[in-house]
Amino acid sequence: MSDDFFATVQADGIAAIVFGRSRIPRLTSDPHQEALLQRAILNHAEDGLDRFHAPLHLPLLVGRAVQPGRQPCLAASAASVLVWSGARLYDNLIDEDLDVAWSSLSRADLVFTAFGIATVVPPTLIARLPLEPLQLTRLQDILARGILALFAGQRDALTRDGAPANPKAVVDSVEGIHGAAYGMAAALGAAAAGADGLQVQHWERYGRALGAVHQLREPARSGALQALGEADVLEARIATALEALEATEAQEPARSHLVALVRDVPIA
Repeated sequence: MSDDFFATVQADGIAAIVFGRSRIPRLTSDPHQEALLQRAILNHAEDGLDRFHAPLHLPLLVGRAVQPGRQPCLAASAASVLVWSGARLYDNLIDEDLDVAWSSLSRADLVFTAFGIATVVPPTLIARLPLEPLQLTRLQDILARGILALFAGQRDALTRDGAPANPKAVVDSVEGIHGAAYGMAAALGAAAAGADGLQVQHWERYGRALGAVHQLREPARSGALQALGEADVLEARIATALEALEATEAQEPARSHLVALVRDVPIA
């Protein structure tokens, strides 16, 4: 990804975080609750301030691919990254692997923050968009299905915890969590930019495959697949992502960068 283009995407991402933060005071008059939600946005959104962070930036890239000359929807990006932030906090809480920034909080505060930031704030951001009813309903459906799929993926991962390794378990794990998150992010960006139902499906398929690709490239997972004799699983997901992207009719310059994400070309 070119420096200039990534700088634009970064600026959009920062604007999306600011947009999300600005809506928190409307949801609660309790200063402690507001502080917890604001902390969640800042703590996890920092992942995307100096590099590509899919839950934050993918909706923005997809929006530019669907409508190259139009400012992408900040609410779609904010909703996506907040769902991921809440799900990640919940996952860390379950695994007892909390960041230092969260370790001083009570379990009650952590549960409130995880579910508040993932399931309450994002739908509010979408609901207040000045869109036609069909487009708004499509966005709300994508968000609801994405939240459910992401938490279901975490549930399934917990169910498989400790089970013998096999190729299906490795792939199911990444598709159930990162695939769900990336798929939702891409679909939100497309729907917010005005893509029709079929195109949104292609974008969601691209996102799900991209999420799997990114995780299957992680050394631990790629090593596990090689040991199990299933190294071609990654190549199959790469092919799926590129095929889905082709079907979206994505426009330049964003299209080239979306291809680069699949092919593991450095983008920042």
